[in-house]
Amino acid sequence: MQSYSELVEFTLMQLENARTYYKGLASRTDRHGFKTLLLSLIDQKTEHTRRLAEIRNAGNLDSLFKRQSVDLAARDFAMPEPASSGDYLDLLSALIENEQRTVRLYRVLEESCSNADAALLFRHLADDAAKQEAMVRNRRELESL
Repeated sequence: MQSYSELVEFTLMQLENARTYYKGLASRTDRHGFKTLLLSLIDQKTEHTRRLAEIRNAGNLDSLFKRQSVDLAARDFAMPEPASSGDYLDLLSALIENEQRTVRLYRVLEESCSNADAALLFRHLADDAAKQEAMVRNRRELESL
């Protein structure tokens, strides 16, 4: 990725990929608690998409950042491949990894921001994603008992 505009577009794409994946899982699961967790994650991704789209649509996104270019590899932040085994604990582990990557991505955006309001928004999004990651982690711990 070369610009912060590209990074935000990449983030929006990752949010949409996660929502699509989580919706598919929610439609197939018989586990009520897991379905509730997935629906919560979908709601979070939808809200994050809305907030990021507002920033993007406000225009001149790159002016919000300290530098005009960013040197990040998409593979470090892309949603991991879904667990192929179909094992419930493996699925939860993949969800945890995805939320961790989302938190790291928001932290990069926050730390690179020169605009205080935008930095605060990215911090809020990172904190929100961290809470979701903790919820998934708690679910995995309960299921592994």
